[in-house]
Amino acid sequence: MLEAAELGARAGERARARGEQPELVALTGYDVDVEPLFQWVTADAAPALRAAFAGVLLLLVIACANVALLLLMRGTARGRDLAIRAALGGGRSRVALQQVSEGVLLALAGGALGTPELLLSQGLANGSGHVGRHLHVQPACWVGARFDGRQVRGWDGVMQSWRVDEWLNRRVFLEATFTPLAFGAPWLPGAGAALKERIERYGELGIVGVHLADTSEGRVRVGRRGELRLSYRLTRDDARRLRFGIARAAEIHFAAGATEVYPQVGGLRSIGPGEEAKVEEGLFSPSALRLEAFHPMGTARMGPDPRTSVVGTSGESHEVSCLYVADASVLPSALGANPMLTIMACARRIARGMAERLT
Repeated sequence: MLEAAELGARAGERARARGEQPELVALTGYDVDVEPLFQWVTADAAPALRAAFAGVLLLLVIACANVALLLLMRGTARGRDLAIRAALGGGRSRVALQQVSEGVLLALAGGALGTPELLLSQGLANGSGHVGRHLHVQPACWVGARFDGRQVRGWDGVMQSWRVDEWLNRRVFLEATFTPLAFGAPWLPGAGAALKERIERYGELGIVGVHLADTSEGRVRVGRRGELRLSYRLTRDDARRLRFGIARAAEIHFAAGATEVYPQVGGLRSIGPGEEAKVEEGLFSPSALRLEAFHPMGTARMGPDPRTSVVGTSGESHEVSCLYVADASVLPSALGANPMLTIMACARRIARGMAERLT
């Protein structure tokens, strides 16, 4: 029989061989296996954890490779630009630093529909809840008129070459325009031979576009399947303003010698001289107006207050640093004019601020 001390000594030697604590064995006389808690908890899941770690590492490598490839492709596409910078004295390190730093800032320019669609689908920059809201479209209609025996040929010349802004205090403005046959013919009154006769005399038509700087608002949403969804409701006040504009356009046509005007109001196929009041005074619902819209804006609006806007006055998101928006969605309200020049000016100002941030 072995003495207890000898048994303890042998157990201690085995403990040392396993990297355990021999003192614990010597004190108790028992051969104790000590295992780290983490190892004991994760023993069964170790293979799965190793596989998950390998997968994460692989995704990281792929992401780094994609970023490197994008930088390489951008550098290749900008070969001339980089050559000019180098010729002007830009060192390799400076040019390379610029390439990397340009990737730090991100600008969205998807328009008033695409930008909120992207932000909403990715759950970005919407702490205020205003992404996709406040959609303005500046609803419009064309008011056509027939000038019997006169070849107006409205398709000749420059479109939108003049405008009437006398009623901007009512949020209404008029512009010279012309609607192509394929788009405008369905709005002509009549059927059968009468419609055919009007289409054949399309060259006698003159058209005034009536536009509204709307206070009505719509919304851009993303559906459960990721599809884009739009909603818009024209208020009665805005419908009343549009009918006022239609009546003024009819007055202009009649003053120029038109014989009949097509007001684009349901229930009124056409009106003659002196009948403009039918448009203004009739009991028409907003849905009775035949309208189009070409100027969506306002769905990621700009403002100094993060609670009521999506981006600041620099175009940068209030919530996501280095994320900029530079399109019609930043406009906080309807403009009362075709917005293209204003959009270009805003985008230029935002781009200049981004460039200054990089230097």
